[in-house]
Amino acid sequence: MKGFKKLFSITLSVCMLLCLLVATSCGGNGNTGDTTDTGCQSHIDFDGDGACDNCNAVVEKTPCESHTDEDGDGYCDDCDVEIPVPKYSYTITLKGEDGSAVPNAQIQLMLNGEAIETKTTDAQGTVTGSLAVGDYTLVIENLPENWYSISNYTTVTIGATANAFEYEVIDNTPNGTVDKPFPAENAETGLAATTTFPVGASYVFTTKGGSRYLVINSSDVKVTYEDKEYLPSEGVVRVLLKESVSTNAPIFFTVTSIAEAEVTVTLAFESVPGTAANPYEAELDKEITASVVDSGVVHYSWTATKSGFLVAKSTTEFKGISLYNTVTFVASIESEGAECTYLYVNEGDLIDIKVTLEPDSETGESKSGDVVFTLGEYTGAEDNPLPLSGKITIQFPANGTYYFVYEGDEVDAIIYNEYGEYLNATLNGTEVTLDNGECCVTLANGSVLSIRNTMDSLANIVFEIYPREAE
Repeated sequence: MKGFKKLFSITLSVCMLLCLLVATSCGGNGNTGDTTDTGCQSHIDFDGDGACDNCNAVVEKTPCESHTDEDGDGYCDDCDVEIPVPKYSYTITLKGEDGSAVPNAQIQLMLNGEAIETKTTDAQGTVTGSLAVGDYTLVIENLPENWYSISNYTTVTIGATANAFEYEVIDNTPNGTVDKPFPAENAETGLAATTTFPVGASYVFTTKGGSRYLVINSSDVKVTYEDKEYLPSEGVVRVLLKESVSTNAPIFFTVTSIAEAEVTVTLAFESVPGTAANPYEAELDKEITASVVDSGVVHYSWTATKSGFLVAKSTTEFKGISLYNTVTFVASIESEGAECTYLYVNEGDLIDIKVTLEPDSETGESKSGDVVFTLGEYTGAEDNPLPLSGKITIQFPANGTYYFVYEGDEVDAIIYNEYGEYLNATLNGTEVTLDNGECCVTLANGSVLSIRNTMDSLANIVFEIYPREAE
């Protein structure tokens, strides 16, 4: 009984103490030290949010003896005092290929897309400064004409040590060498180059584009092109330059002075019939023979007389025929081994037709020979169906039905299209079921196949017809 009274007395004392703490710690009006409302005598802020845990009064933080900034926001994690960010000195130097300084260039150091510092290199090609630790993007600008640096937009890491950086800037001014050839034409005016040659000088020139003749009206120079030397004949040097393999592929040739004194010569170019600049005029429904040299390209031009499909047919092996609509900028789709090439056209569209021979598949050597083909204009309507022979790939305008007539021996064929659910097909008037965009049909000579594209959200779709391999 005595022990029980002692325990009761201790419990009662603790309860009274807690009541006293509550009564004396609450009642401020939100200002530090103000207890007029709830009687908060001293505020407590265990969660460190700057407000009293009991009455939300503002609690001033006690300054830290040593600040920490683990979250890297520039302020102390405990007392929010701003912590100065240490900066470290750096040096950036630009030098040319020969090691010489590059002055007056602009150097920018970017961070998160913002220019942190912008400086101009001095007479030694150097800029100096100080920045906080970080990975900065280097931007080099205001270089002399024809100069560039492969170090542009590289990452510059500023740290506590080793902040000296050196970058090479390249002078790409043409000088007639293999690495820096002279342009054969002015890129802005299109004028051919005029160059003065010291005695025995030899300069490399570069150009691009379709096949054409290089013409130099001079007996004082010779030309080297594709390891072959061309000497003047009756005061003129004439060289046939082949068409570039691609639009931006460069063509190189070398001009060498053979005079005994300084000489100035002007280059000139002449279009070659059958090139992009001077295409042959194509005729419909007439056998055309294109003479291809060294897997080059022979160009033809044709203007559509009605809307529908232009079809190029050829049985020449290893040929390549492509059709390009210069008005709509749509090109035909290449099909390996195709006998027919198709392109949808509108009346009045100008079509560029390119004919070539594929290089030897084993040796890669260029081929020369004749490609025989015909051009036909078809509406694709039931009374003017498109020819169908062998494997084809064709683009269909939206919401259209087009008819084909098969030419050849009887064959099992597969019609395939990834948008098959939007195609309706019939063979000789009987509906054909496309299962997941694919179906098998037997085509005999004269079979009529119709395909309808029911889509209106796409300008065109593609389907293929090709012989089914024997099992």
